[in-house]
Amino acid sequence: MVASRAAESPEQWQTRREDDRTRRSTSRAARWAFMEREAFQYDPTKNYDNHCQLYIERMTEIYSYCDAFKWPGEAPGMCCSIGKVKLPSLRLPPEPLESLMSGTTATSKHFLENIRKYNSCFQMTSFGATSETDPTTGMPVDRKKVSAVDFYAYRIMMRTGAVNHILRCRQLFHQFIVDMYTKIESERLWFIRLNQKKLRVDEYIHLRDAIANDGNTDNLDQLVILPSTFTRSPRHMHEYTQDAMTYVKNYGRPDLFVTFTRNATWEQIQEELLDGQNPFDRHDLLARVFRQKLIKLMNIITKSHVFRRTRCWMYSIEWQKRGLPHAHILIWLKDKIKPDEIDSVISAALPDRQQDPRLFQIIVKKHDSWAFRRGSPEDGGFKAKIKAKIGNSIQEIEIDNKWVVTYSQLLSRIFQAVINVEYCNSVKSIKYICKYVNKGSDQAMFDFGKDETSIDEVEQYQLGRYISSNEAVWRILDFSIHKRHPRVVHLAAHLENGQRVYFTEDNLHERINKPPKTTLTAFFLLCKKDEFARTPLKVFKRRVQGTTVPGYPNIRATNALDRVYTVHPNNFECFFLRLLLHTIRGPTSFEALGTVNGRICATFREACQLIDLLEDDAQWDATITEAATIQSPARLRNLFVIILLACGPSNPEKLWESYKEGLTEDILIQARRENPGLVLNYTPDMFNQTLIILEDKALAMAGKDLKQLGLPTPQTTLGDRLTREILRETSYDLNDLNKYISRNEPLLLPNQRAAHNAILDRINRNVGEIIFLDAPGGTGKTFVINLLLAKIRQQSKIAIAVASSGIAATLLHGGRTAHSTLKLPLNLTQCEASLDNISKGTGEAKVLQECKLIVWDECTMAHKQALEARDRTLQYLRGNGKLMGGAVLLLAGDFRQTLPVIPKGTMADELKACWKASYLCRHVHKLELKTNMRVHLQGDAAAGQYAQQLLSLGDGKIAADPTTGLITIPNNFCNIVDSIETFKTSVFPDIRRCF
Repeated sequence: MVASRAAESPEQWQTRREDDRTRRSTSRAARWAFMEREAFQYDPTKNYDNHCQLYIERMTEIYSYCDAFKWPGEAPGMCCSIGKVKLPSLRLPPEPLESLMSGTTATSKHFLENIRKYNSCFQMTSFGATSETDPTTGMPVDRKKVSAVDFYAYRIMMRTGAVNHILRCRQLFHQFIVDMYTKIESERLWFIRLNQKKLRVDEYIHLRDAIANDGNTDNLDQLVILPSTFTRSPRHMHEYTQDAMTYVKNYGRPDLFVTFTRNATWEQIQEELLDGQNPFDRHDLLARVFRQKLIKLMNIITKSHVFRRTRCWMYSIEWQKRGLPHAHILIWLKDKIKPDEIDSVISAALPDRQQDPRLFQIIVKKHDSWAFRRGSPEDGGFKAKIKAKIGNSIQEIEIDNKWVVTYSQLLSRIFQAVINVEYCNSVKSIKYICKYVNKGSDQAMFDFGKDETSIDEVEQYQLGRYISSNEAVWRILDFSIHKRHPRVVHLAAHLENGQRVYFTEDNLHERINKPPKTTLTAFFLLCKKDEFARTPLKVFKRRVQGTTVPGYPNIRATNALDRVYTVHPNNFECFFLRLLLHTIRGPTSFEALGTVNGRICATFREACQLIDLLEDDAQWDATITEAATIQSPARLRNLFVIILLACGPSNPEKLWESYKEGLTEDILIQARRENPGLVLNYTPDMFNQTLIILEDKALAMAGKDLKQLGLPTPQTTLGDRLTREILRETSYDLNDLNKYISRNEPLLLPNQRAAHNAILDRINRNVGEIIFLDAPGGTGKTFVINLLLAKIRQQSKIAIAVASSGIAATLLHGGRTAHSTLKLPLNLTQCEASLDNISKGTGEAKVLQECKLIVWDECTMAHKQALEARDRTLQYLRGNGKLMGGAVLLLAGDFRQTLPVIPKGTMADELKACWKASYLCRHVHKLELKTNMRVHLQGDAAAGQYAQQLLSLGDGKIAADPTTGLITIPNNFCNIVDSIETFKTSVFPDIRRCF
């Protein structure tokens, strides 16, 4: 036998393999053929229960690796990863816990019914743990680590010779399993969050250009947020929805929509319950049995062909809020169900209790509390009485056929559960069905006033998710929540060198030298080599299984489907490329895809227009022509932008070329007014100015730039856009700065000059440092700061001036509030995130990257989180691990004045929020201003006495009353006035003359 097979030719080997596959396929089909088309001819007298293909035996199989009890057909690696996981047995709980968890006595029953309450009452912190050590060396024992999902999958299994007390804890078990799965999922999400700065993604062409220009890739950090590989993420759900629509595109509407809901009274569940338990105490059994039943159901539908042969199918698992699973199944049949056959497949009436008592019990008795009485035919149907909970009472109500949801008699009878079946009669309904069976979270989250650019999909997913006990078990045991057949092959849609590149700092240059292949580039390569690939797009991949394709002996057919990834119409060129992929057969390159009748088109839009895939813009052309005769250029620009945004013209660039002079007319008139001696006509610069105005309007209306709208991009490169942000910090008149410095620098007092020179010295050394300028009121803090700002700006360098309050910011030259400049949230006390919300590549980031000095006035009011966040941000943006990324941060203020404001906070809360409580405090170098300039310059003794009193008050030198905590202010501390008019005159003398 071995020798004969070794002597086989490739053709003989292939023939034998085909014969083997055919024989096995025939054998499998014969085993399931006993129920073919049975749904059309349901017979209540038949016994459908105990057929070997349908019956689920008891959970008696013992897995050899870990001694876990399993049902026949369950996945071998479900419990211990095929022997890779081996954990020590759980120790029995001490008395009296063991007896209380038995459920056999009245006391234990009471305890188990209230186990979560008792757990909450007696929960306490762990008293610590002792690591196991080797007795010979005293070193910790080396233990292998397992993932959390493997650990808990192992722990929730029943095993021979062991009592798993976790499964005896009823509602506490429910809480435990939800908490543990939440931990599992949180670890996965935390990994994604931690690696967002390490694993970055961009288009290959952008990455290549960045390296070619300056080798700096710091601005290419479109971080991966929540990928489609994460189950139930928005991208994951969207992908499955699109795959479902692929079935619709190829085969039309689905024929049947089946909903399979679990039955908690299944005997397979009842047989495995422990003493005193009910099915809802054991979500592990509910999940495992439901999955076994679902597999049997899909086998009956797809292998026994009870509804005729299936063409494709898909299902999704959902959980009700009470935590019980149900499956939504979509079925496409090869032979459609005829209208006169619907009643034989789908029933919407109560079964006849006399002829089919078992099905009657299944349909009517949905809960154990329902009672029945014999019904009688009336109006062509039967009636039954049930007991139902209405409000706070149990009442007996009568039901008839109006209460019955459509169901399959055969499937409901076989699986002893109500299996709803609906006939799909419209393609429109597929949108609702696909969205429903592939829907995302069961909760929603929204926020007001949050920056739209700071999207955190991980946080959004966590805030919106809802996890039930049964779903937690299902996910821990790694059961599928989606399945479909046949598979859907995805063809990428991207422009040349526009494929996604995932890179790290370590493999960056390797990615540049070897761009990644995609299914689209592989498709082009295949079309060059393979004649068959140049046939319709549906069959673009060489097959190695299935029947031979006529005329192509080396090609095997398969039922796999294809789809091209969806592209938003705003991504114009890529959208038109996708249109061409569905039209042009067998393209061998991007150039070939854009070639029409031998003409190489400049854009894919042009190619689409040549083959009439796009409508013309005659109506929009007429609209703009009419408006141009009666409207001003400004209003014409508004109309033009609205047409671009709302009407989707097929050739926006042609419209621009036709009407750019009318759109630019007022700019030309303004230029002629400003230059009366010159003869001016339209210039490219004027058109560029119009494009900038149009882009500003489009950004304001819809957040879209002109490239997204199909127009030429104005000469406003990324650097130019950043210049707009930098201009605020660099557009200072150097002559004015020189005059200011020469006029004020000689006025510095000795201690002011010492602080001034010390700060400049640290700036010139380019080492990151934090300096605190301790300056009580009147010591010239603002004077020194403004002089420092002028010194730095005089050198055409950037110095940022911020303050914790708006009033203080107005006293600084070029000053702004810290919240607006450094992008700090207003509710710092409630934020737990990193606050690193300034992205690379933005104008704010560019300013922080180039600045030499950051002045933060009234810093004593700032929360320490703000300071710590800016340290991380500066290090990240500047690519410098030194303190503050190598910049000098000058903190100025007086701790004798206002501290951070903590709403409803205590004194301890305020002290904790001060930056003196931050880990950065030990790096702060302190400078002091002590001389009061008002006293020094004016020689006012009273002002000096008042300043000293303020210092004594701020330093805590004035004793407080031990009872009330209040201090006594000296009589000469202030002047008491007897009227508001006297107060106005004293504070604002000669206000009319001065102001």
